[in-house]
Amino acid sequence: MTLTCKQLRHQRSIKKSLIFSLLILLSCTFSGCTGFSYSLKGGSVPGKTFSIDNFENIAPLGSPGISIWIQDLLRDRLIKETSLKYVPENGDAHFQGTIVSYTISPVLGTGGTTVDLNRLTVGLKVTYTNSVDEKNDFAETFTNFDDFKSSEDISTQEEELISSIGNQIVNKVFNKVLADW
Repeated sequence: MTLTCKQLRHQRSIKKSLIFSLLILLSCTFSGCTGFSYSLKGGSVPGKTFSIDNFENIAPLGSPGISIWIQDLLRDRLIKETSLKYVPENGDAHFQGTIVSYTISPVLGTGGTTVDLNRLTVGLKVTYTNSVDEKNDFAETFTNFDDFKSSEDISTQEEELISSIGNQIVNKVFNKVLADW
């Protein structure tokens, strides 16, 4: 099968376009594409740095370390999933947080007077300040929960419950700040 001159030129043109596209992609990959603001979920990264004040715990119940635990979850998520660099204070994106609620309530009864499941609910009030774009500032309480068997002592499950609840709350904060959801 012989190709016409027009078909040969078309094939060469396609090859050149593919090679050019590949070179641009490789160049962008190796250079890090600096200078672009990006997000995987549709929002934009707020500046270059972030800071987090020590979260406070004013809830009457609960583990005293819960505020630091959730603060660390947020810091680690921002470090891993954004281009923001952590600074001790005055970041372009700045977070303050307070654990405002920590409650245990019955969820599922057995039909008698006993309860099969209890629910641990944690509320975190977050004040977010964006020095790059002040219209994105907010103060909002994020709440989440997880259920546990009432036959088991809360102290044996608390670490796992707080990890689950904390990750859910951090996900909500992260999405509010970076994904514009």
